[in-house]
Amino acid sequence: MSRKVFQRKEYSIYRAGDGFIIHNTNKDFKIGHTHVSNFYKAKILVIMAIKREIDDKLSERDIESLIRLTNDNRYRNKLIDKL
Repeated sequence: MSRKVFQRKEYSIYRAGDGFIIHNTNKDFKIGHTHVSNFYKAKILVIMAIKREIDDKLSERDIESLIRLTNDNRYRNKLIDKL
């Protein structure tokens, strides 16, 4: 089982194998989680999801991760427009 290493609001970060999993605990795990390679990236994505931020430096993969994590439809639509 993965070990929780960080939580802020509804977002939990778990150590999993050679990377990390971010899960929005308000969503079913199957549709509300994403995998990232390092803890720093995981924390940045959690903070961006909470603040509903979009950064021009985000990779397509990061945008897809935020789309999976968020419950906010307006934020999700803005992210989709960036793809």
